[in-house]
Amino acid sequence: MLRPGGLALVLEPDFGELHVESSVVPDGALPGDVDVRHPRIGSELAGLLRARGCLLDDLVTERSFGHALGALPVNAHLSTAQAVAAGRLDPDLRDAWLREQEQRSRSGAFVASWVKVLVVARTPAGGPPSLLGRHR
Repeated sequence: MLRPGGLALVLEPDFGELHVESSVVPDGALPGDVDVRHPRIGSELAGLLRARGCLLDDLVTERSFGHALGALPVNAHLSTAQAVAAGRLDPDLRDAWLREQEQRSRSGAFVASWVKVLVVARTPAGGPPSLLGRHR
């Protein structure tokens, strides 16, 4: 709960912007997509906070980089295994992509990037307390 005029700083990734360099999957997407509940939450934060009556003071996007498969903000082995189990990813493509990324990690050629979004918002000074964390 935020008091009137209270400040909220919310930082979340936008996994729709996850990119892993690959010759196996040339578009750079993680095969089978990232299996998280709200993969685009970072890009949705501002609208969600506005819908709760917050005033936005700042919106900052930044791009982070990882230089090894284990440096991704998601577990690529688990995420791709779940995609295979759900029928969203061919197991041979998964194996080829993981082999490529493990080799890139060992050789220093692995490059991945993803976007994180920081929203700085506040509740109106004269309004009632805001239940930002509650769902209706």
